Amino acid sequence: YTVWISDRDEQTDTDFELEAGGNRLAFQVTEVQTPGRRRGDEYRHRAVGSWTEEDWTPGSESGPRWIRDAIEKKAKRYSQSESLNLLVYLNFPAWDQQYVDVAREAAGPASAFQSVWLLNGNALCHVKAHPSLPSIGGWLMISESLAQ
Repeated sequence: YTVWISDRDEQTDTDFELEAGGNRLAFQVTEVQTPGRRRGDEYRHRAVGSWTEEDWTPGSESGPRWIRDAIEKKAKRYSQSESLNLLVYLNFPAWDQQYVDVAREAAGPASAFQSVWLLNGNALCHVKAHPSLPSIGGWLMISESLAQ
């Protein structure tokens, strides 16, 4: 596999391309955060040396809906979404994300794309597969280290 990223800031629908099975697949990337969270606020407003307690319950209970909403938003934004693949970065705390629940919730809006992949801190899955990419059928755990 080869990843192609433009070194120019071209405002196109494609964030990167993945070459797989003789095909170059156009990908769009989006991120899902806890609703209302603003990136970096935790660091700006936290006292040096203090700890912040997070409640992981909202992400565990509502994560599949947040994922669905993010996919729907991207599908509505791109009129040519059927020619795009989508990579969704899950950047919210959760105790558990059951693949079956996430896949069921996201299936409708995922149908607007060629494929939809989810990436969190330690796992990858697809809720809609692409024939040029391996089907992994659930969460694929990612090793914590590249040095193996």
